[in-house]
Amino acid sequence: LMANSTNHDSDSLDHAAMPRNDKVLYELNVTGRGLEIGPSFNAVAPKRLGYNVKILDHLDTAGLREKYAKLHPENIEEVDYVWQGQPLTELIGETQAFDWIIASHVIEHIPDLISFLQQCAALLRPHGRLSLVVPDKRYCLDIFSPETSTGQLLDAHHHRSIRPSAGQVFDHFANTAQRMGAICWDNRETDKLQ
Repeated sequence: LMANSTNHDSDSLDHAAMPRNDKVLYELNVTGRGLEIGPSFNAVAPKRLGYNVKILDHLDTAGLREKYAKLHPENIEEVDYVWQGQPLTELIGETQAFDWIIASHVIEHIPDLISFLQQCAALLRPHGRLSLVVPDKRYCLDIFSPETSTGQLLDAHHHRSIRPSAGQVFDHFANTAQRMGAICWDNRETDKLQ
């Protein structure tokens, strides 16, 4: 396991040069109890590497292995909690239970971001940390999607949205782009967007 990095001098680190998982785990007490939300087939802190982690996903283990059979089903972790949109504290059955939470490429799929952040705060211990990995829309399928406004976040929270609206689903498919058949690319790619 990566050592607890809470004592790093952040001014002396080159964050851009850090490997992805090191960035995600940066300043997390990885020896403590964690929750990884939505890792699918690519957990950042897998149980098999010794992390004391619970896994929360949208399908159970068998469902994820079926869905991602053509990718890396051998990397799928045993799922502890299957999330169907209910409050996370209700699903997990406790509060102040985790030293860290990781949600990689999750928040862009959450209809009510405000509630999600509040629920994560309730699940974290007093000095716990939430580590989010958020895609850069300049280099992925969302390049043509409009940015979410604060008003849209407030409306979703007011309505306690647990599923995207029909309009949001339409906008997603209407604005989705690919570059050479891929839904994400790096800043060196110059091929035409489809």
